[in-house]
Amino acid sequence: MTLTEDIRFFEQRLREMAEEAVELQARVAELERHNQILQKELEEASRAVGSGFSPLTKLYDEGFHVCHASYASPRDLHEDCPWCLSLLHHRGRNNAVTIAETSLHD
Repeated sequence: MTLTEDIRFFEQRLREMAEEAVELQARVAELERHNQILQKELEEASRAVGSGFSPLTKLYDEGFHVCHASYASPRDLHEDCPWCLSLLHHRGRNNAVTIAETSLHD
């Protein structure tokens, strides 16, 4: 290859890389928009799930069990129920509590 051919080759390769960069920028912008939509949906879903536990927290604070084994039965206000607290604690981490977690004390 001559020097002129080398330069033409590199110019062509630069054009191709510039086109690829433009395509990648468009793809990144598209993914960022999609990510924003998904983040909003996740926030809304988290609020909806979290609000489902508010009645349980209120019930517990009023002196009733919210755990699987003793649900809605009165509890001693001077003592915390570890099973109820475990259930209420899981709301933030998992947004749901599995049957296995709530029935450990059966």
